[in-house]
Amino acid sequence: FCWLKCSNLFSVIKKINKIVNALNSKIQVMIFIDSDNEQIALAKNLGIHGIEINTGKYTDAYGNQKNIELKKIKESAKYAHSLNLYLAAGHGLTIKNITKIAAIREINEFNIGHSVIGEAIFYGLYESVNKIYAKINKWLKVLELIMWIFPD
Repeated sequence: FCWLKCSNLFSVIKKINKIVNALNSKIQVMIFIDSDNEQIALAKNLGIHGIEINTGKYTDAYGNQKNIELKKIKESAKYAHSLNLYLAAGHGLTIKNITKIAAIREINEFNIGHSVIGEAIFYGLYESVNKIYAKINKWLKVLELIMWIFPD
């Protein structure tokens, strides 16, 4: 994967388009963007493989603002999924805040490397990876049960 990080997709759209066209046949290009449907639509128009939604505002928020940011991520995930974009989420995710993000079914990948490596200093890499993996899988099993009890 090629991760292109940009805070303002609109100002660099032509540069990104050139890069995507040059790389598209060789690698799967993804772009790191905010929970913004306009940015997601532009990403789709670039012909990229997928996006990574920036979860930083969610992980930094407190109180009701955290719920607002979570709602934005959920809506963006549904929109990206409807456009058949591969979807990742990350930035500031830890074992303490991954649960609600992991509950978003449209997300294919969670980028939590920084947190895992930080934990690995104290617990070892194997245990740190397994802890976060277990937390995500436990939550996904609960969601599957809920969906089985209350189908769409």
